[in-house]
Amino acid sequence: KTQIAPLLKTNCVSCHGPTNQNSGIRVDTYANLSKNLTDVTDVLVNGAMPMSGALSDADRQMFQDWVDQGALNN
Repeated sequence: KTQIAPLLKTNCVSCHGPTNQNSGIRVDTYANLSKNLTDVTDVLVNGAMPMSGALSDADRQMFQDWVDQGALNN
């Protein structure tokens, strides 16, 4: 989904990107996200992250739907 990259950039990359890799997790590229997809999905969907506040229900569902559809890089 084309909405996933902007969602991650807006909510996650500042703490999990090229400069900072909190908990050793990077999500700034598809390859990096793919390595940690299960962990990232768990914390995003259950509302534990981002630290600035949980994603909206719609964003969490969109991310879960993307994962359920195979988490394709498209």
